[in-house]
Amino acid sequence: MALESRVVEVEDLGRQVLVHGRRVPVTEMCRKIEAITPADLMRVANRVFGPHAEGKPSLLVMGREDVPDWKAVMRQYGVGRID
Repeated sequence: MALESRVVEVEDLGRQVLVHGRRVPVTEMCRKIEAITPADLMRVANRVFGPHAEGKPSLLVMGREDVPDWKAVMRQYGVGRID
């Protein structure tokens, strides 16, 4: 969680208090992360990048060989509005 420095740790604590109204223990955070399912990820991806999303997707790829046809990849997973 990159909490090596006191400044980062205090910033994280402030964010947690602003968002959750309390400090979230690491054990609770890990438990919630482990509870995420592939279906949860697809649901969020569809909400953000799906055909009914308001904006076009932003896509960043390192290396041309990894994703030669990004539009095909987006179609394969059913995410993104490709105009």
